[in-house]
Amino acid sequence: MSDEDELSVVGANTGLPLFDTRAVNADLYVHALNSVYHSYRIWEPSYAGSRDPDIWEKVRRDAVISAAVDQRLHAIAAREWRVMPGGKSDADAEAAAVVEEILQQIPRFLETRFELAQAVFLGSAYAFIGGRRVLDTYAKKTGLWWVPSRLKDMDRRRFRWRSERKPAEDGTNELRTWLEYWSIRREEWVEADAARFVRHTYNDEESRLGYGRGLIEAIYFYHYVKGVVMREGLQGLERWAQGMVVVKIDGLRAASDGKPNATVQTAWIKALKKMRARHALTMSKDDEVDLLNGPGQGHQLVETWLRYVDNAMTRLILGSVRPTGGDMDSGARAAAETESDTTEQLIQFDRLLLDETITRDIIGEIWRHNRAAFSECGLGSAKKPKFSSVQEKRSDPVEASQVIATLLGAGVTLRAEEVYERTGMTPPGPDDDVIEGQAALANPFAGIPGMGGQE
Repeated sequence: MSDEDELSVVGANTGLPLFDTRAVNADLYVHALNSVYHSYRIWEPSYAGSRDPDIWEKVRRDAVISAAVDQRLHAIAAREWRVMPGGKSDADAEAAAVVEEILQQIPRFLETRFELAQAVFLGSAYAFIGGRRVLDTYAKKTGLWWVPSRLKDMDRRRFRWRSERKPAEDGTNELRTWLEYWSIRREEWVEADAARFVRHTYNDEESRLGYGRGLIEAIYFYHYVKGVVMREGLQGLERWAQGMVVVKIDGLRAASDGKPNATVQTAWIKALKKMRARHALTMSKDDEVDLLNGPGQGHQLVETWLRYVDNAMTRLILGSVRPTGGDMDSGARAAAETESDTTEQLIQFDRLLLDETITRDIIGEIWRHNRAAFSECGLGSAKKPKFSSVQEKRSDPVEASQVIATLLGAGVTLRAEEVYERTGMTPPGPDDDVIEGQAALANPFAGIPGMGGQE
């Protein structure tokens, strides 16, 4: 039974309409939604994309937007990552280690995560999964293992959703929707095989019709406003920098033949342009000419608007302004640290969404193609591992050392590479001179009679 059938049963059992509302907007929405699926193609409901199909390319040319976008994308596509076991058994841990080793061999895997993270702004992002079977050894078994050979980014504009209604046997309409992509080789739209693509969708609510909702919808308006402000500011730059020259002429005098007042004004303007270009003014002693400095209010107004728009777009993209160094004169250090935590929470949520997509599509493909190989290794009962990005918030080496010492004293096993990374140290090589330390006791008074140790 479908979700709609279950809702119908609930409404029938109560004897009342399921949606008893007098809001006309609700009726408008459901009728509009129903009409969408009557068309052969489900059109993307993006306002920004409908107004300017190249809006993403244009906003990326803005230095402020590009810097904020890159900062968020770099943070989402975390440099460090792990493959976590799907369960608690030894087989789960060993299977996760095999999948992690396979993922480490994918070329440009970091760049792929960076490109998929653009779904935060565009609503959705896609990548083609190319794989092949190679003779290799994993989990102490040598054989043909399927490994992803490449992850190729594909522009979201090459994908579209299709719909089709067919009469069912019970007299109702059977609705089918599927994803298509434009094949350059075949020069036609082809139904997309879900197993061959990574599809990362951001804010996949019903009203977005499968295309997702990205931040570009909000960036579009601020980018338009900034363009207007900059255009007006550049036009006024010459006036503010060079000021204005006022020439007073007798407007009531009787014009001589061939020289009406309009002709005299035009002649003065041409003469002033030439004289100002040469930085010298010559005139009759009877002429009255005033030099006015350019007003500063216009420049301040443009600067204020630019700062407002830049801060608004930075806050939209990163969740805050101060961590980027902007608007630091309006708040204290504590406020900057608070906003930095807000940014980290926002990015961490985006990382989790991307981790789920990689687990579903990429690890899912590795798991599906290598099920027989895992079974031959005795890992047939293992659960599918999960991809996990490592949180990369900068840590204080002194504080990290104290936490590490506390955990080691409590008997917690830590990864050596993470300890070196948190403390900023470099692991020693085989030929390096080393200074070996001695692990501290969990109880500093252990072994001392009367001081907490045993007699």
